[in-house]
Amino acid sequence: MNNSPIERLITHPRRGWIVMTATFVTGLLFLLPAIDSYNLEKARLDEICVELDKSRTEITRFESWQHRIEEQGELLKQLEARAFIGPQVEAFRTELVDLIRKSDCTMRRVRLSEPSYRGWLADNDDPLLDQPPHNAEGETPYLLETRHLALSVEGALDRIQKLLGELHATDRLVHSASMSIRRADGGINNVSLDIDLVLFNLLLKSAVET
Repeated sequence: MNNSPIERLITHPRRGWIVMTATFVTGLLFLLPAIDSYNLEKARLDEICVELDKSRTEITRFESWQHRIEEQGELLKQLEARAFIGPQVEAFRTELVDLIRKSDCTMRRVRLSEPSYRGWLADNDDPLLDQPPHNAEGETPYLLETRHLALSVEGALDRIQKLLGELHATDRLVHSASMSIRRADGGINNVSLDIDLVLFNLLLKSAVET
């Protein structure tokens, strides 16, 4: 009676080598797909790590941009508070009248001119020039608005000095284009102050065009 294949394998004189070979081949059959699967998963993991690093970089960059935007927004608020926007011009004129009164000086004249406009460039522009300098570059959507406020005041010299100090402390976008002090009637210490103030503001071109 013929023995079964398993019985022949058990009684075979080289059954040890046969079993080792069969085990090795069986292991390869199962191990090779597992290795391929591992390499595939590792490649996917590497891609995920790369994308994660990119995301972290973008988040850091976004946070930096957001911080800069917040800084520029705060700076813009500060500049707007110092600029002469719309009704702030008349409010400043009223403020000047109050300063003159508080300084015990006599106001002779306060004259506010109509606004003038010119284009404002991004680089190397100078608000004190009637036209942008030749080395200024970069057109912007803004116009530089300027107004001249001519002020004539009389009073004692120390009172005039106090008034000038108060004007300096206002911390507004204002420039003294010209100033003269001369002796006035009413006493040896009585002087007359004539000063031409330039008030600045930046506004969108569309706001002026409409």
